[in-house]
Amino acid sequence: GEGCSGPSSQSLVADYFTRAELAKAMGFLTIGASMGTAGGLLIGGQLAEIFDWRWAFVLMGLPGLVLGAIIWLTMREPERGRYAPAGTDMAQRPLGETIRSLVTNRVFMGLALGWAVQIMIGYALAFWMAPIMLRQFGISTGDVGLYLGLTFFLGGIPGPILGGYLTHWLCLRDERWRAWLPGVTSLGAVLPLALSLTSGDFTTFLLWFGFAYAIYVASQAGILSGIQAAVEPASRGFAVAIALFFNNLIGQALSLFVIGALSDALTPAQGPQALAVAVFAVCLAAGVAALAIFTWTAAQMGPSGYLEKMRGG
Repeated sequence: GEGCSGPSSQSLVADYFTRAELAKAMGFLTIGASMGTAGGLLIGGQLAEIFDWRWAFVLMGLPGLVLGAIIWLTMREPERGRYAPAGTDMAQRPLGETIRSLVTNRVFMGLALGWAVQIMIGYALAFWMAPIMLRQFGISTGDVGLYLGLTFFLGGIPGPILGGYLTHWLCLRDERWRAWLPGVTSLGAVLPLALSLTSGDFTTFLLWFGFAYAIYVASQAGILSGIQAAVEPASRGFAVAIALFFNNLIGQALSLFVIGALSDALTPAQGPQALAVAVFAVCLAAGVAALAIFTWTAAQMGPSGYLEKMRGG
């Protein structure tokens, strides 16, 4: 159900806002994912307790039908590539040619692979913090969704907005910040995460966790706006689809598997702390690798900024 949302929404945003405004717009777009994660935990968990998990899926899906109808009735398709420089080729290329153009685009590939590596941190936070809470603090299963949801709200709303405005401000000085900032924030989120995982107080655990999540999601504006600006308008949606494929393959499948396997291997020595150690180890490795990839990507942009030829405002 979510397969078309990323490619279509990000491509549409690039036609609604100028290149100069794109980072801020993508920051606000990212709030949707944060609110969806938080709302699913808060509301979905309560619905599952009141009814059952099957009805929770049904009831949580109904608002999407309403929003879909509102979008269908009120939104209008913007002019394709209206902020692209005059003379930009808007023709849709054959699939094979589109794939070749993306694979040989170093900036796009750097952003896509860097995103796939750094999102290992995001999936680790979304999937593994709940069992860590259960193991380390002994709270009830019903309260996990409540506390996690509130934390995702507190970190997931200001983080993308601040990240969008910061990316915008920095990119006015140097376009390479679309890659540099995600690299810095990817590794920067690891320190508060470590403080969260090693905390013996539940409130302190949640506060540092929310701070780590806010820093992590601040990276999304630079990545999303950079991808849209690095490719031609006719291939923007497919470029996001390719990037999300890498995300699912590396960020989700590999990250969750490695953390689970590492936790199992460490359990004899670490006991209940094994999962927290595994999460931190994988997030630290992902943060270091992401910083390296994004630094390389920035080098491909050049000192004057790789968007000069594509800037439309």
